[in-house]
Amino acid sequence: MHFSLDKISIVGADGYIGQNLVKQLSILNYHYYEFNRNSTIITNGILNPNAANSDVIIWCASSVTPISANSNPDLIRTDLDDWLGFIKLLNSSRAKQIKIIFLSSAGCTYSESEAPFSEHDLSLGTNAYGKMKLQMESSLIASGINYLILRISNVYGPNQPTGRGQGVIAEWVRSIAENKPLVMFGDRDSYRDYIYIDDLISAIISLLENKITDQKVNIGSGNSTTLGDLEQIFSEISGVEFTTILNESRNTDRKGYFLKIEKILNMTNWYPRVTIRNGIRHCLP
Repeated sequence: MHFSLDKISIVGADGYIGQNLVKQLSILNYHYYEFNRNSTIITNGILNPNAANSDVIIWCASSVTPISANSNPDLIRTDLDDWLGFIKLLNSSRAKQIKIIFLSSAGCTYSESEAPFSEHDLSLGTNAYGKMKLQMESSLIASGINYLILRISNVYGPNQPTGRGQGVIAEWVRSIAENKPLVMFGDRDSYRDYIYIDDLISAIISLLENKITDQKVNIGSGNSTTLGDLEQIFSEISGVEFTTILNESRNTDRKGYFLKIEKILNMTNWYPRVTIRNGIRHCLP
């Protein structure tokens, strides 16, 4: 059992990553507070007392996806306004001493065409969502607040929500369960870096326990998996005969990316334990 002296607040505790993070923090006996749509961290311009007394705030919250960010700029403005208001409030209070762990995007921020990407590679954003994340990163760094920015690859795992235009593995799991065709956007050789939810959560906790600060850190599998690879794995593991509907890639998609993860491997004892085959096996019914 782990007993931490740190008090932790999780913003976005009702989201997929947030729920899994809360579950593991509870198992490890961390002292934590949850904030979500029904329990906001700021009310009438005042930071919640539990958050103000926290040592660390982990920001998992986002109401925007790459698809919705591209189609509805108002959603971006809302997310940015919430974030900038939060940073401004921390700067104007003693709560500035709190460390912020911000969950960012890897696939939508790095700009080069050649992968794998390290934390030092050019980051201009590949779409509106990525540019929003970079604005949030920059405002945090400029604030002078202690920070840790996590650039996370494509997360997947059991019970991941569907219907938001992201999360191909979750969408295909649902399609298999409902005996529907798999829908593929882009070519079979399009590739991503997929990280299993348990590996992501253990990475966050490892960085937390190692007191890593003022860093940008990639979190991913460090491996490239194509859509064709995923299709083959689903066929072999599910044992189901299915058809695949091929669609052109969306304007928010990139050809591919995967991450260099040497930085987190060198700073902590963490490493990704769940292979893509075993991860998909855990997701399928």
